[in-house]
Amino acid sequence: MHVCCAYLGGTRTGIMRSASYADPSRAGTIARRLDDRVARLSTREAALGILRGVDTGKAYFTVGRDATAARMLTRLPRPILDTMVLRRFRSTGQDPPPGPAP
Repeated sequence: MHVCCAYLGGTRTGIMRSASYADPSRAGTIARRLDDRVARLSTREAALGILRGVDTGKAYFTVGRDATAARMLTRLPRPILDTMVLRRFRSTGQDPPPGPAP
């Protein structure tokens, strides 16, 4: 028996379109934004990627460019990753969430 773990990128499914929202009037906008910016894989592409990954025999694999990028980011040293996240927040004019208490 072989067990593996697939790290999926954003996949277009009906889950977001049928979800409950705190502000139901924004549900359509949120679902469209997810489809446009995050959910770039079709369910067929995701399934084919999973099958390809299983065929490799690896313990884990990624499916989709965003999953691969996220996996690579997690391997960066923590200070570099923190700096990248902080710069991203500042570039959008947002305040970063508070960090853990010292």
